[in-house]
Amino acid sequence: MSSNGHIPGPYELSDCLGELSRYFGSFPGGLEATAESVQLLSRLFGQLCTQAQDIENEVQRLRWNDRARRDADRNAEVAIDVSQLPGNVLLFPPQERPFGDSSTGSGPWPGGAA
Repeated sequence: MSSNGHIPGPYELSDCLGELSRYFGSFPGGLEATAESVQLLSRLFGQLCTQAQDIENEVQRLRWNDRARRDADRNAEVAIDVSQLPGNVLLFPPQERPFGDSSTGSGPWPGGAA
């Protein structure tokens, strides 16, 4: 998502680049640019760059999540395989438990202080 909160559509970047290509292709003899048109073009390229970065970030996020999902599945399969070996005991790490006296209202649960 870009800094203005806009999420580009899947073809928005390529559509805009195609439009620019057609526009500049319509001047076969050359083109004169004013300072104002160069600034406008510079802002447009900045927006296109932001859209490209948004797409790159989304692809990277999807790849990262997919890799994490595959690793978790592989770890679960290994744990199941190990637990099914004869005479094997699978130990889980100890879990921290809440501490407090419920009669005094202290403790990390509703009505008590955390």
